[in-house]
Amino acid sequence: MKLEAMIPVLEGKMPLKAHAHRADDILTSIRIAKEFGVKLTLDHCTDGAVIADELAKEGYPAFIGPSLGSKSKVELTNKSFTTPAVLHEAGVPISIITDAPVIPLQYLPMCAGLASNAGLPYEDAWHAITINPARALEIDSRVGSLEVGKDADVVIWTADPIKSVGAEAFVTIVDGKIAPVEINYALILDRMYKGRLEDGDLDQFTNEQLASMKETCRIRRREIEYLYQMANSISF
Repeated sequence: MKLEAMIPVLEGKMPLKAHAHRADDILTSIRIAKEFGVKLTLDHCTDGAVIADELAKEGYPAFIGPSLGSKSKVELTNKSFTTPAVLHEAGVPISIITDAPVIPLQYLPMCAGLASNAGLPYEDAWHAITINPARALEIDSRVGSLEVGKDADVVIWTADPIKSVGAEAFVTIVDGKIAPVEINYALILDRMYKGRLEDGDLDQFTNEQLASMKETCRIRRREIEYLYQMANSISF
């Protein structure tokens, strides 16, 4: 029947991920989940604020997004960065997503920051891109927070990525091991981007690498200018 992928869902081993924007589609997905007795996550949940109280009563987790970008179809009429705050206030378990590659994944912290700017408490904005999705997907025993016994995957940033546009990953640790090649590159690229190079910063790179770094800075400036324009055009 080519529906083998649904077996873990029907057995309750993983949630059904319902992609729904409109309120009626969201409520229909809930009805189907209850009818078949399966776990459920509400992905996109664009109209979630319209039915926040109903969603809170049902208790299913909402994966909200992508909120960055234009309202390209009628289903996105109510798209807003205020939705996470409204649902959180109502008691709905929320996560924030970019629906990558619709919005590139590197802009996830920015989306959390814009949601915080629109009313979602700062700490809850962090939870919405870390522990909340891990809990909703039932993998929080391994990832989602810094705790003894969990996967030792850690990122140290050059600035707070939720509060600062252009923050870079300064140190990346995977399975408890530092990724050394990217440490200096990320730091120096950040200095180059901000015009704060120090003596000796560029000595370790070839001319080809330097040209690539300069092009990366140029592209990043264009991306950030575009994102600022998009953010300024969004109604909260």
